[in-house]
Amino acid sequence: METGRKKPKVKPPTQISFMMDNNSIIEQTYSKKDGVRFVIWDGEKVNYDTKLKIKDITYVPIFGDDVTKGLVALPDCAEEYGDEEKLVGEIKDFLKEWLGISESYYTIATYYILTTWVYDKFDTINYLRALGDSGVGKSRFLDTIGALCYKFTLVSGAVTPAPVFRLLEKWKGTLGIEEGDLKESDATNEIIKILNCGFEKGKPVVRCDKNDPSKIDTFEVFGPKVIVTRKEFYDQATEARCLTEIMAQDGSKPDTKTEGFYNKRNELRNKLLMFRFKNYHTVNVEKALEIDLRNLEPRLRQASRGFLALVWDKPKLLEEFKVFLKEYNDNLIEARSGSWEGSVVNAIAELVVEGDENITCKAIADRIDIEKLNFRKVGGILRRLKLELKPKLIDSKTKKVVFLDEKPLSVLFDRYIPDDTLREKAKNLGNISVITTLSSGNTRNNQKTLPKLPTILDSTKIKKEGLNDPPSPSPEVGNVGNSVIISPKDVKDTLFSQLAMQPEIEVQQFLSIYPEKFHAAIDIMLDNLKRDGEIYESKPGFVKML
Repeated sequence: METGRKKPKVKPPTQISFMMDNNSIIEQTYSKKDGVRFVIWDGEKVNYDTKLKIKDITYVPIFGDDVTKGLVALPDCAEEYGDEEKLVGEIKDFLKEWLGISESYYTIATYYILTTWVYDKFDTINYLRALGDSGVGKSRFLDTIGALCYKFTLVSGAVTPAPVFRLLEKWKGTLGIEEGDLKESDATNEIIKILNCGFEKGKPVVRCDKNDPSKIDTFEVFGPKVIVTRKEFYDQATEARCLTEIMAQDGSKPDTKTEGFYNKRNELRNKLLMFRFKNYHTVNVEKALEIDLRNLEPRLRQASRGFLALVWDKPKLLEEFKVFLKEYNDNLIEARSGSWEGSVVNAIAELVVEGDENITCKAIADRIDIEKLNFRKVGGILRRLKLELKPKLIDSKTKKVVFLDEKPLSVLFDRYIPDDTLREKAKNLGNISVITTLSSGNTRNNQKTLPKLPTILDSTKIKKEGLNDPPSPSPEVGNVGNSVIISPKDVKDTLFSQLAMQPEIEVQQFLSIYPEKFHAAIDIMLDNLKRDGEIYESKPGFVKML
């Protein structure tokens, strides 16, 4: 009788929903009739099995409440779809029947759905987001667009982060967030971190284990996201990831989802699984990068690369998509041109084309001619647009004019000007041949070179210093008898030239440029500039330009 021998432990099967075996693609399906099972694509046909053994490891499909209760939307089989053009048409028709969104967004949503089914072949992916108040169709947005995406998993905005991390790690599918109006929508919020890290591959979220702080848990959160919110995110990085549709109430669509809705949605999901099988190995990001998209907005360019990597070898679909991108990009620019920023940029472009090289905030405000948009507000908008104002002497007065730097202006013209003719003329800086940057007359090539220190002072100031009367002031620099001649004009020009190069100037350091006998006169001039609002005392002994 044998004693003391223990039965070898049987290792439980490994649960997975996707894996590769050589060139075969293995995905999980679920239906009430067949339960969970694997569908295996060998490149030519599909086979089904409930268990696989590969290299002495047994694999079974994931099974649990998240499957049986529909938390994760899975296909029930792989179904033929004909060709890609036909599938695109079927998806778009389904969305148009059940969801009210803009015409261009039907196209965006259709291409996004297809891209999610091969998203793991890309390095980055944007998010779809519906924005609007209650009763405008945001939930329907998730039920139609979201539920067709790859392994769609829906969570509420009130859910805690922990299960979200684990669902993403477990299924590696598309995350849906309903009513994602997070109370602290900033970079410290856990859900926001998922969204900010999840758009790019290789940016996992790291957490300490709740029960064992010495253990580090790493969660892969990269993947597609479909979000509905009532308001924009406070965190601008999150906003930048989203392709947003502003929802409006549309009574033209059915109020209630019918059995036909669910049947068609399941059919499309099955066809999308076959789409994944047939296109997974043909995705070519390098080919997508060869397609010239320089005229598109950066976000639209990034968002479109995924689908272009899918259709680069399908000429008809590729051409249709490129036409759509051009039209959508033009619509974005047209809408943006109506904003205050767009009005300012268009006004600058018109003035540039007319040959105006002294574009002031007042000139821009007068060109726009909107009562609420005065020259002070124009100055604030220019700062937001990162456009500089430089002091320049115009008709014996120093004024701030827009620094006409071709590089940033060219970007802004592309972003805000829908008129092709105006945009191209303005990008060539119209009739302006020399770009003036400083009051001393320097051009861009030497704008950082300060003018020579002035040696001229006005005769009235010289009299106050008890010096000999000089002849009438002239632009010549030099001495009159034993007296040094300095004019307020040159002192002022030097002051503004230095303020253009540094945020503030110490008064005593500025006075040290000149002989001490002229300091009192220069102090009077500085007080006058403060009174006239051209400079102000930023702190004791320092001045800044307004």
